[in-house]
Amino acid sequence: MDLSREERLKLAQQFRQEMAQQKAEEMGLNPNDLMVRVSDGRMSWVQKAKVYGELEKQRQLATPKKVIRSLRGEDSLVNRIKQEIQVSTQMVNDPLMKEFVSALDLSDYRNSIEKIGVRLGKLAVELQAIEDKIESTKRDDPIFKQGETLLVQLAKAKEAQDQQQLADLATTYKDLLVEYTTKRKNLEPLMLQARSHRLELQREYWRILQIHWKIETAQIAYYRKLIKSQYDQTADMKHKADIKQASQSLATALDELAQKQRELASRCPPRHIELPLATGALDAINPDMKLLTDNLADIKFQWAALFNQGTDKTKAQSQRMAYIKDIGQGPSKD
Repeated sequence: MDLSREERLKLAQQFRQEMAQQKAEEMGLNPNDLMVRVSDGRMSWVQKAKVYGELEKQRQLATPKKVIRSLRGEDSLVNRIKQEIQVSTQMVNDPLMKEFVSALDLSDYRNSIEKIGVRLGKLAVELQAIEDKIESTKRDDPIFKQGETLLVQLAKAKEAQDQQQLADLATTYKDLLVEYTTKRKNLEPLMLQARSHRLELQREYWRILQIHWKIETAQIAYYRKLIKSQYDQTADMKHKADIKQASQSLATALDELAQKQRELASRCPPRHIELPLATGALDAINPDMKLLTDNLADIKFQWAALFNQGTDKTKAQSQRMAYIKDIGQGPSKD
């Protein structure tokens, strides 16, 4: 008797249900807690919770968190720190800095920047050696390439929400995943060293951003002092009102940035915090601190522009007064 395709599928489904019920009774589980696996033409029953637990581990391996790379690329941590060192060095070497801060503070800034540069060079060399060793180990063992290729396949299946393919891959390549995981664990000491060095780079990035922030703040304080002097000396009431309005607006913006900077500083992890937590905290606050510092620099340029605008008006006013005085005196008798 020939059966239609639908009838064959129905019988197969009934058979699976009966097998699931039998295996569930043997394992002391609910049939709904089981799922079927097929490997090398053989069918087996496994607990869903166990499979999902394995899949979750594989997902974590296949989809690591996106973080700023330590060494490579124009936007790496090392390059970001170098850029901040360059900017801060240019600022402290500006002859006008003697007007902004005391000689003692200026010396402290220079020394701090220099020490960060020395530590950065040492960390970069050591981290490069560690990463080279990790990469050479992976390159020399084909299991790493095979395992990482499998992780890519798992990631694609996850993105497509193909649970069956995920389960099939986990079953078919179970031995490979176990071997890959074991070998990856053997690399943990080197990877821990790399993560520790990256944490130190994150701390150096935070330090140089703080120095940059302090220099910008010192320059703003200097311009505010000059602008106050302009305000006190000008007789033009409209000019006074313009200075007051612009100064209040900039002061409000400055206070908001300063408040945000204090909030970020309160979240900076101390030395005793565990590495993963410290790394996560600095990954979160360093980009925000960089943005705040850039915004502070913009506000400084606005303070400088306000001062220069006032200087231009004062010069123009002086020239007008001199011209009026010359007219009042009449032509020279020479």
